[in-house]
Amino acid sequence: MRVKWLCSCSDSPKSLLELNVCGQCQCVSCHLCQRPELSVKYCPGCFKKYELGDQTRCSRNCLECGMCESQVILTSSKDKVGSRRLILKCHGCGWDYKLKTIDTTQSLTSYVNELRGYQDKYHARFRELQKFYSLKRKLQDLDMSSKMGKIDTLDETTSHELVAELSGRKIFELINEERPSPPTLEMNAPVASLPRGRRLKARYNFKCPSCDTWLTKCYPDPRSSRFLLESCALQTIPELRIIPLSQAHSIEPQDANKLALAFCSAFQSNSRTTDISLIGSATIYLPVPQFTIQSLDSLAPALSPTENLSQFITRIPTYLLSSELDLVENERVRRTKSRAECKLRNFQNSEVIDQGNGWTIVPIHILESKDYHNIQLIFTTPDHRVSLRAVICS
Repeated sequence: MRVKWLCSCSDSPKSLLELNVCGQCQCVSCHLCQRPELSVKYCPGCFKKYELGDQTRCSRNCLECGMCESQVILTSSKDKVGSRRLILKCHGCGWDYKLKTIDTTQSLTSYVNELRGYQDKYHARFRELQKFYSLKRKLQDLDMSSKMGKIDTLDETTSHELVAELSGRKIFELINEERPSPPTLEMNAPVASLPRGRRLKARYNFKCPSCDTWLTKCYPDPRSSRFLLESCALQTIPELRIIPLSQAHSIEPQDANKLALAFCSAFQSNSRTTDISLIGSATIYLPVPQFTIQSLDSLAPALSPTENLSQFITRIPTYLLSSELDLVENERVRRTKSRAECKLRNFQNSEVIDQGNGWTIVPIHILESKDYHNIQLIFTTPDHRVSLRAVICS
């Protein structure tokens, strides 16, 4: 069985990595209910940043495959005559295309766009409609300004385009341009999968949906994966796993309805306590409704790599320790001796099964067999008080 978490905006189970905790109002939210704000729009190929606008593809010589959208590279090869030809090649799906002679003053992107205009009828039709609506918008703006008493004129380029359009097209063709007859294209015919400009990507900053406080801020440089501000829920809420009770406590016989909740604090370097309260649904029984996870201070510098490893081992629950290393086996023996008194007597289901530096294991009993079970958890730390609902899925 596995544990997922629920945001207040939906019933879709999520991981702790998908949730954020607001430091101002303690609200738990996900990207579906947070308020996004565009931080940077960039090309993943050349990392050029673009201003906020409607541009969706890179204007440099960054191309992506028309079949699998992977990065397309430019190579060269010799033909039978001995002259070199440029080849666009995709290492993702193996697609390649031999280019003809390119003018030295022409960029690779403009050349490919012209090629698409000639070979791809859908692309050519789109360009025609794009040109028409651009001209129409300018004429509407000119008409609106004249009604408001302003005297405006079309720019020289638009005027020449309009004159050429009026002189070269019939009037009924211009009238029917908005709702033209579909072009005579064979819908089942394969369209030439030519490359196109690399699709731009975007990074967003997110705000809390309750108090409008910043939750995450990404670094403005697209080459960097750093965050200026982050509030991942895993930094506040301990990681939760569900395991068989017999795995956490070897004395207990194996029973599918007797399980254990293993909490492991995410704070690896701070001395702090986390108080946890559990409220289960009618299908489960929680013998330990309240307990505390104590994390010891581990900021002291290690004298050697061995001591550094020893500090790390103390934060691993006992059921995860293996006997491959002597340090691990010594830690297991130490914990076994400290719990010798508990093992001599029968295990009480109303007690904490096992606990250590930053982790605690408590029992849970399944009363009714279902596909999922709900648990309401309240986490209290010196800085936060967070309420969150977990789902145990089969």
